[in-house]
Amino acid sequence: PENGYYNIVFGILEKGHRHVQNGAPGAAGPVMDHYRKKVTFAYLDRLRKISEDSGIPLNKLIRALFCDSIELAGSNWTEDFEEIFWNAYGYDLKNWFPFIFYESYRGYSNENFSPGFADSVKRVRYDYNKLLVRVFLDNFTKTFQEFCTDNGLLCRYQAYGTPFLMGMMEGNMIPDIPESNNWLYSINMDTDEWIWNQDHGYMIWNLYAASGGHLAGRKIISCEVMTNTAGVFKTSLEEIKRHDDMNFITGINHTVLHGYNYSPAATDFPGWIRFGAYFSEQNTWWPYFRKWTDYNARLSYIFQNSSPVKNIAILSPTGDVWSERGLIRVPFHKEPWYCYRLWESISQAGSSCDYIDESIIIKAAKNKGILQYGPMSYNALILCNVKSIEAETALSIKDFVEEGGKLVVIDGYPYRSLSLINSEDNDKIVNNVFQELSEKYTTSVIEIPGPADPEKLLPWTVEILNRAGIESDMDIKNPDKNLFQIRQIDGKRDIWFFVNSNRSRSVST
Repeated sequence: PENGYYNIVFGILEKGHRHVQNGAPGAAGPVMDHYRKKVTFAYLDRLRKISEDSGIPLNKLIRALFCDSIELAGSNWTEDFEEIFWNAYGYDLKNWFPFIFYESYRGYSNENFSPGFADSVKRVRYDYNKLLVRVFLDNFTKTFQEFCTDNGLLCRYQAYGTPFLMGMMEGNMIPDIPESNNWLYSINMDTDEWIWNQDHGYMIWNLYAASGGHLAGRKIISCEVMTNTAGVFKTSLEEIKRHDDMNFITGINHTVLHGYNYSPAATDFPGWIRFGAYFSEQNTWWPYFRKWTDYNARLSYIFQNSSPVKNIAILSPTGDVWSERGLIRVPFHKEPWYCYRLWESISQAGSSCDYIDESIIIKAAKNKGILQYGPMSYNALILCNVKSIEAETALSIKDFVEEGGKLVVIDGYPYRSLSLINSEDNDKIVNNVFQELSEKYTTSVIEIPGPADPEKLLPWTVEILNRAGIESDMDIKNPDKNLFQIRQIDGKRDIWFFVNSNRSRSVST
């Protein structure tokens, strides 16, 4: 070979199955192949035996079937996936094997490839990860919903997990009841200000469950709440109420407690405990527990029987994360850091938002400055550090702006397409679209650098809403980072819900 620098690429071919994490007795062993519809149906069909043995239809025995978070790290292949990939994209994936796989919890590393080859690798990784999510949703999530519908059951499903966290938008639009999960004591809770664990990302799961439910017109958006591994006996009703209020702010309207500690009467104190707060008649605050459940029930009823008002849609750089990091959890929550904190400052500033994906922009109707999908209408779209975007999405954004929609671009316009297919032509479309928008629509399209740090997020958000001419739902003259609000409508009646999340300081505005 000629003299020069070379990359030596090597890998380990693993064959086998992922095994169940923390399986209950009898549930240990290999995980089923979630990428194959017949396997999903074979698993679900075993439930029919309950009806056969009892003579009672499943829907007379139970209200809903539930699927917890997707824990499939390392499940990155299935039978015939090469053929599926070829049919989807028309090129051979085998040539790219050394570059598309990654360690489950680390994602892709930074390689020293030449610029042209590095760009191609990113595009193939995008195609691979996007298809992996699609095959999973088609063959597991949709099949699960189909089985529930055929048997007269509701489908309750948590669309977050590993590695399918970034299929959350589509995943939360499929089930009858999209469900999130959040935690206590996964971060320091001694502060008076309400904070959440950015690495864990559970408030983002709330936002995507709520957004998916809003777009699909779901009445119930549930959450597995008060999951707790580090502070079981420290949890007070005060903390439960404070975190529950923030669940309502993010769009949750049905609380599934994690969990009541059923124990045999003969078991010594404190009884059987695993995850979850100590909901038990042996807890000292048990006599007062009903006061909170009554409060929760009233709010849940109101929010389930009214409609959300969200005037802002946010698009994150999901395609870039698929291309550069893979389907792992943490970068999705934190790149860029402000993207998944914007819901906080938007609420504090008197508005509210949903998080969407590119498919929503493409499929939505664009008319008179409104992006309309299902029952939801948005008059503003925010792009958070989106470097790469599908050409079809770029053209749809152009249609939205031409119809009078407001566009806010943070940290630069998109400048490239995502897939390897027709990449040169699609790159030109993306560049031409955003060059035209930046030059012709200077009053309805603004480009702004991201906020410097979290302490500046609220004033920065107020500034961009003013600059873009995005009217707030409510004019709050002295916005405070502790004061949150959401708006619902019931016919012609407005419903507002306010939360002061600080446990010691009052807020005046």
